[in-house]
Amino acid sequence: MENYTPARVGEGKYADAPALLDAEAVDQQDIGYTSRIFVQALFPYRRTDDLIRQVQNGPNRITVTSPDGLPYGKYPRLIMAYIITQAVHRQDLPEDEARRIPLGRSMNAFLEQIGLMSRGTGGQRGTVTLIREQLRRITSSSIKVEKIFRTQERDRGRGKSIDITDEYDLWYDAENPDQTTVTESYIELTREFYQQTIEAPIPIDLEVLKQLGKPRAIDIYVWLALKKYWLSKSSHRDFTFTWDTLALHFSPKELTTRYERSDFRKEVRKCIASIEELWPEVGAEVTDEGLLLHRGDPPVRPKPSRRELHR
Repeated sequence: MENYTPARVGEGKYADAPALLDAEAVDQQDIGYTSRIFVQALFPYRRTDDLIRQVQNGPNRITVTSPDGLPYGKYPRLIMAYIITQAVHRQDLPEDEARRIPLGRSMNAFLEQIGLMSRGTGGQRGTVTLIREQLRRITSSSIKVEKIFRTQERDRGRGKSIDITDEYDLWYDAENPDQTTVTESYIELTREFYQQTIEAPIPIDLEVLKQLGKPRAIDIYVWLALKKYWLSKSSHRDFTFTWDTLALHFSPKELTTRYERSDFRKEVRKCIASIEELWPEVGAEVTDEGLLLHRGDPPVRPKPSRRELHR
C-alpha cells in the first residue's frame, strides 16, 4: 500500500486544493468546481433501490442517505458540478441569496446549463423524467462525514450530518421541456453544505466533465484533478496509487474474486483512456501495480505565487 495519507475529510481545508486560479487559464477554459466531499464516488453508478451508501477510506467515512432513493448515474454528477460551481461564483452575494441556486425557467434551459445540449425527451425513460427524478433524489439527500479512530483501548468517532438543501421549488413542465415559467426553479442549499462547498473548491474543466460518458469516468477525472494538485506540491515526481486504493474509491462493492478484480481493472483502463482523449496531458498510466500518476499541470492551473513570479 502506498505511503500517501489521504487528505482529511470534513476537517479544515484540503492542503492540496488550489486557492487561486491562473487568470489566463480561466479565460481559455470553461472552469467549474467540485467539492472535497465528492472526490470519492458517493453516488451509485446504476439505478438502485438502496436508501443509503457508505464509503470508507481509512479512518474517513462518508454516508449518503436519501428517503427517495440515492441519486445515481451521470446526471446527478453533472447537476452537483453545476450547483457547486454556482455556489462558488455567487460568494460575493449576501449568503441567503448566494445559497439559492437558480435552475432556469424551463427544463431545456436547465439541461443546457448542466451541459446536455440535446433537447429533453419525455416518456418513462426520457431525459425530462430522469432529470426530475435525480433532482428529487438530490434534494432529499443527506451526507454524514465522520472520522473513526480505533486504538487498543477505545474507539472514537467524530462527525457531522449535512443536508444538501434547505428548500427547493421546481416548476418544470414534464410534457413540454421548452415551456417557460413565471417563477424560476431553484434549490436553496443549507448553510452547512454551502460553507462546506466554498471552503476549498476544487477547480475542474467543465467541458471535459460534460463530455465524459460514464459516471465512473467522471469520478476518476475529479479524483485525478485533486491528485494532480497534490502531486505538484509534493516531493514526488510521480506516484503509484495501488489497485486496492482505487477500489476503495471507485468500486461500488468489495472485490472478492479474481474475475471481479480483473473486470474492475478493465473498467478503470477504459475510463483513463476516455479521460486522456479529452485531457492529453493527464499523465496517468495504468500498470500492473495500479495507476502511475506523473507530475504535471492540473486541469486548471493555479495562479503562480508571488515568490514564483519573482524567481
